[in-house]
Amino acid sequence: MTRASYVILSEGDMEYTIDYLTKLALEPGDNKHANIIFPSDGLMCIFMNNLFQSFVVNSVPQENNLDLILNIPDEQEN
Repeated sequence: MTRASYVILSEGDMEYTIDYLTKLALEPGDNKHANIIFPSDGLMCIFMNNLFQSFVVNSVPQENNLDLILNIPDEQEN
């Protein structure tokens, strides 16, 4: 079982994690899990769009057994 956690705070974090997840999705096997933490929903949307584009470019199959858990903290009201 592959299990990893990442915090996305910068473009570098995003690029590294997208590369890792693309490679992981292409590997054979089951039980591939990744927990990803974002500071905002905007950064999460950018990340997911870029991840999808990477999957398309790298021909990641739709059935890749990759389980992503996306975490975004609750926004604080002022």
